[in-house]
Amino acid sequence: MTLFSNSYLKRRMLFFFSLIFIHCATMTEYRQAQVATGPQFAPFKGHKRRIAVLPFENRADKGGEKLGERVADMLVTQLLKSDRFSMMERQEIENILGEQAFGQSGAITDETALEAGQMLGVEALVIGTITEFDQKSGSESIGSDEKKWRFTLQATVATANIAFRLINTSTGEILFADHAQQSEIRPGFGIKTEEYDFNDLFQIDQTLIGTALRGAVNKIAVSIADRCTAIRWKGKIIRVAADFIYFTPGKNAGVALNEVFAVFHPANASEYDEENASNDDRFETHQVAKIKVVSFIGEKVCKAILLEGEDIEVGDIVEEIKSSD
Repeated sequence: MTLFSNSYLKRRMLFFFSLIFIHCATMTEYRQAQVATGPQFAPFKGHKRRIAVLPFENRADKGGEKLGERVADMLVTQLLKSDRFSMMERQEIENILGEQAFGQSGAITDETALEAGQMLGVEALVIGTITEFDQKSGSESIGSDEKKWRFTLQATVATANIAFRLINTSTGEILFADHAQQSEIRPGFGIKTEEYDFNDLFQIDQTLIGTALRGAVNKIAVSIADRCTAIRWKGKIIRVAADFIYFTPGKNAGVALNEVFAVFHPANASEYDEENASNDDRFETHQVAKIKVVSFIGEKVCKAILLEGEDIEVGDIVEEIKSSD
């Protein structure tokens, strides 16, 4: 008598593997829900940086042309949750850069990011490339020599790999470059006897590759959030009156009452010394004044008074006072 000739043993074996499958399926669903929720960010107090995420270029064999837009949208959602950034919506980016520049894959490069960022009025750009987006399945089987029974181990592995760069739009400098890879695995079990065939119950979960993609995006969001202070926060003078100076951004960017800021004139390109100046000197000259915030106009405009200096003009740059000042 062989092992599976006894119907009682068959049922016990089928019950055992059913429990394993239910456990695996439950853990997979839990993992998918966890990844979809996104990372948990530590509380942040400070000025929100203005950044834009451009559609990622898809160089993977799968996913289609729209995959890069989906990745950008997912990343914007997670970065907003970090409460460290003021994000531009994709429609707003498209309107400013124009349909042609925005729609072509890879239209914005490291070299053109400076111009694009200044057009958008942001302090940093995120651009990147999807290098891998794939899902593969395999199985191994063992069985009795008499072909009375067969046990099959099945697994599906999904992998997403995304390279990304964070670019300073004032200097064109790459502040940070890295890649994020995420793999997800879903195991399964198939049991086939002369009386039962359960292999059709273990189909590939079509959202597994989506979980891997979201996981990679979450890693990018964490990397960028951890480096938010590397992005130089800037405001701009929009009006100079007899008693008050007005600049943007305002409360929406985390500016607080009584904060003091430095004001700079934009640099004159003809005065730039290539040999002796830093990258940032190309865009700013010396500090001309200090101002203090006394009230807000709506969420986006600060009203300030002059503390010291003179000759503030519309278009001047507003910056945080560094601790070494």
